[in-house]
Parts: sequence; structure tokens; C-alpha cells
Amino acid sequence: MQQAICHIVAAAARADAHSGDGGFGCGGAGGFGGGGNGGGGGGGSGGSGGSGDGPKLNGGWGLAVILATTALFGSVAQAAHASVPGPSAATAVPGPASSSSSSIEGVAGGGATASSGNSSGSASAEPETQGEGEGSPKRIVLFVEPSPFTYTSGYQTRFLATIKEMVEAGCDVLVITPGRGAAGLLPGGKEQPAEFAGARVVEAGSFPCPGYGTVPLSLGLSPRIWREVRSWRPDLIHVTSPGALPVAAWLYSKMLSVPLVASFHTHVPTYLPKLGLGWLEGSMWAFIRTIHRAAHLTIAVSPKSADDLIAAGACNPKTVKVWPKAVDCVRFNPSHASPEMRIRLEGGAKGGNGSVSGGDSSAPLLLYVGRVSSEKNLELLKGVLAKVPGARLAVVGDGPAMAKMKAHFAGTPTTFLGELRGRELAVAYASADMFVMPSETETLGNVVGEAMASGLPVVAAAAGGVPSVIGRPGEAGLLFPPGNADAAARAIKKLMENPDARRRMAREARAEMARWSWRRATMEILRDHYPAALAAARRAPIQPLLAAA
Repeated sequence: MQQAICHIVAAAARADAHSGDGGFGCGGAGGFGGGGNGGGGGGGSGGSGGSGDGPKLNGGWGLAVILATTALFGSVAQAAHASVPGPSAATAVPGPASSSSSSIEGVAGGGATASSGNSSGSASAEPETQGEGEGSPKRIVLFVEPSPFTYTSGYQTRFLATIKEMVEAGCDVLVITPGRGAAGLLPGGKEQPAEFAGARVVEAGSFPCPGYGTVPLSLGLSPRIWREVRSWRPDLIHVTSPGALPVAAWLYSKMLSVPLVASFHTHVPTYLPKLGLGWLEGSMWAFIRTIHRAAHLTIAVSPKSADDLIAAGACNPKTVKVWPKAVDCVRFNPSHASPEMRIRLEGGAKGGNGSVSGGDSSAPLLLYVGRVSSEKNLELLKGVLAKVPGARLAVVGDGPAMAKMKAHFAGTPTTFLGELRGRELAVAYASADMFVMPSETETLGNVVGEAMASGLPVVAAAAGGVPSVIGRPGEAGLLFPPGNADAAARAIKKLMENPDARRRMAREARAEMARWSWRRATMEILRDHYPAALAAARRAPIQPLLAAA
């Protein structure tokens, strides 16, 4: 197994073209070494260097290496997982006895939920230090994919805020994330920073995601990345899932004998049918199971995601915790409302294609913020517009389906504004009447929380993690059956016909999100979740895969 992994590492290292590193060498005695611009160095006793002129890893190579490595370390993960009671989708982790309004990300309507780790029983209280007597790790390596510095998404918001809070809490943070590939930056790509908020940032060679070419992935397997991780001397490695980087994160955690945490952020199996790749759904779940069974702890971003992972056999209630929802309520605030921005959202300025209401309060201005892509189910909103007299829709965001969506909404009062950032985005939220979320694939839905913090009532599909963001459906937002445009339209008309109810819901939405800060969420990760991973590793000591010297 060791020999096979080394050969995969040698092939993967050639994707790291930007660094100039060669492949790992692999030897019969298990040594390894990093080469220069030529091939890999000799690998210990009897070792041979990896070739420096092998094929570059394009998307096909990357997928092949991921699947091959999955098969190799799957047996290790299965063995580790076998010692823990089997998964049960109907079993919940014991949590604090509290009402649905104060429990951490409780799922409206009941169902199995995983504990977030907060034992205080109060959403507004700071989490207590937990983790079975283990202290919080100080030196952390984050493998984050795609890059939170160059790829716009709610995932980006989460990690930029979390990295800042970790550094402010006194942690030494190293971030490994996809950067340049063999052909340089991907179209529309951005340069990585070398430092962010006091954290060191190292880019790994990347390749386009198969089937989603604008997303850079990385195997992170090269001597340069290994040296960075080893010299950091981490207490814990945390990797995002699913993706390609978990392969490297698992390998390095084994080589250094440190705990591995895997956080689940994107429900790729539910995306695949919408991308015409439904035949890969079973294989993707197999890969996700392998990643999370290999980790000492899984972190899900919502109770629903935790339940999905448990049901799929990727983890069980004892090995999963929930990352609390959070939002920056200073940045996203109703006070940012702007008549000028409202005109833009209505299509009355900067080339918009919508129709301006002229201040008609009975003509609702609906807002969607997010990626413009097939899996977001934006097509549903055309039917909603047809059923709500005078309604206008503003779409903020960009993505691979932009041309398709513009054609689909042609002739409707819809404005596509493209990507907005910073204060401009906050002003856009605050200047609309209502936020609509038709997506059925959200693991959480950070944009829903941002809209609520901005004082917008939310009308959303009752799917994924969105109900846990709203927290109190009927009070802080309204849910409709997924895919049901008639029900979505009725919810919107109900709010527009009752201005007092709409204003009350806007206040409740803001109040709900005001209880959840990024600092509080990060402290729960540091004080409860990471110590739980350290405790799990202590109960089952990690055997080094290779010598780290």
C-alpha cells in the first residue's frame, strides 16, 4: 500500500507546476524525497526518483488520481470506522434540552439532528470549553478548496471570517488552497495572497474541476506542500470536503500523526443530476464516505447535512458535530437601504433590463443572491414572477449558467447585476423587499442569513440547511415545498398584502441572526469541536504512514 501511495504522490506532484517541484521518490524501505526542477529525488534505501517529464494533471488525470487514492486509503478508513457504532439516521447526539428557538441550528419540524457541541443551552451565550479534557489546538493547517480568497461563495464568507477569528484567538494558521495550475490561472482566476489576517497562505498547483471548469481543485501532493505542512508542526489538520485536497490532508495527517477534521460544505451528489452527471452520484458518495470515515471528526454546516452524512454511512452521531450558523450583523444591516440601489435592482440604471416600479409599495422587489448555475433552480422564479402581479426580480451573482438564465428570463421584469462585493452587496440586500431562495441543494445557505440580518423576510424552499438558518419558520421567514412555484407565489403575496406582518417578520429575521456571530461560531470550533478530534485521536493513536524526518 505504501509503495502504491508513493507512486500516486509522484504523479500528483507533477501538477504543482508553479512551484517547480518534482515528484516524491519512492523506495522499498519507505523513504521519500523531493526533487528539483527535474525528477523526484531518491526515496530512501533502494529508492528511485519520480520522473520529471511525465504528463501534467488535467481534469481527467486529477479525477483518476483521486479515485485511485480513494481505493487505497478506503481500507484504512473502513478499519478505523469499524470500531465506532454503526450509522443510524434516526439517532441524534444528546444535546442541550432547550426550545427550538434557542437550540443550535435546530431543524424546524423535528427529525434527526446532530449536536453542535454547545452545552450552554442558550444561543446567545458563549460556548463552554468542551472536548473531554483536551485543550484547544494552537497550530492549525487548513486545507481549503476552492480558494476562499479567489472563489466567491458563502463558503468564502465562512472561511475568511473563521481565519480572522482563529488568528485573533491566538492560533497560528497555515492555509493550503488551490492556486495556479500548469497553464497558469484559470479563466477569471485571481492571484492568491501570501498572507491573510495574520495567517500564512500557500497555493497548491491546481487543475479545473471535471464538469465545472471554472472551479480550481488541487491534489496538494508535492514536496513543496509537504515541506510547508511539516515545518508548521501542526496540532491538527482541517480539510474541506468534498474535493481533491482531502487526499493530501489525510496523507499528511498520517505522516505527521496528527488528528484530521473534515468539514462538509457542498452537497455534490445532489448537484450531479442537474449537471448531467447523475451516473456519478454513487461514486461521489463512496468518495465522501471514504473521506469522512478517515477523519477523526466530521463537521457539518447544518443539522440536515449531518443527517445526510449519517444516513449515507459517512459518519455516525458520535463522530459529527455542527458548525453553528453565523453572520456579520454590522456589515449586513437594514440601515444600508438606498433608493439609488433600489433603482439599480429594478433595472432602472447601469444597463438593467427590468422595469422600475416608481415607488409602488404593492409591487414587490424580490432579490436572489448567489451563484448563477443549474443546481440553484433559478428557473422556478420565472413561474413565481408570472403569479405575483407587479413583482420584479433582481439577481446578484455570476456563474456558468448566466447566459442560459438571461435567455430564460427574457421578457420578464428581471435584472441581472452580476457579482457585487463589500458594501455594495450589503446595500443591495437592504434595498430589496424580500429574499427568495429556490435552491434545494444548500448545505446551509449563508446568503439567507445575510438577507435576514439585512432585515429581509425570506421565502425559501424547505430543503437542505435553509430551514435551520431561518430557525423559526413562520416567524423569521416562510418555507414552501421544493419546486412548487404556486406555493412560493402564495407566500410572497401573503407578505405583500399584509405590510404589518412583513415588517414584523423583517424584525424577527434580523433578531434571529443577531444572536449568531462569527466569533461565537469560531470559538465553538476551537473550544469544542477541535478538542473532540484531539480526544478521538488520543483514544485511537495514529500510526505514522511514513517517517516524517
